Amino acid sequence: MAISVLILAAPTSEVRADTTPIGQAAADLQAASTFREAFGLPHDARSIAIAAATGSAEAYGVPLTAADQANMDRRVAIQDALGPMQDFVAANSDVFGGLWLDQLNNARIMLEATPNAMPFVAKAESLAPSKQPLSSSPSVGRWTRSRRRPTGSHRDSRGWHPPACPW
Repeated sequence: MAISVLILAAPTSEVRADTTPIGQAAADLQAASTFREAFGLPHDARSIAIAAATGSAEAYGVPLTAADQANMDRRVAIQDALGPMQDFVAANSDVFGGLWLDQLNNARIMLEATPNAMPFVAKAESLAPSKQPLSSSPSVGRWTRSRRRPTGSHRDSRGWHPPACPW
């Protein structure tokens, strides 16, 4: 008994797995899962399928139910309301350590300052959006000498973020 194998060669530059419907669906599912996980939303395939069937992907680029979209809109409103707090902490960079939203903890406002900066922390907390959970703490021993920022942190238009921050 003889077995024949036919191998078809194709230039690899013309064959791309991500352009196939299945490849694109897998990429879309992964993107939706990553986005939803970063914001503490259910990110399993079933939750994404339910969101895709009942919701919309227009506002944030991934399938969201109406409740998910309302949750995301609330987070954006919190971020927008941080303006006075961001201005204050920027003006006090000598004691400021970090300001971010803990997305996995329902957008809790997180504020870090150098040790012994309680007057700064109290004033910054008073500028936080009302009724929004806030946690503040001194960051002992995690500062770079040159910038007085938490080691491994990064900055974007929303402020300084700790190393584990998803954006």
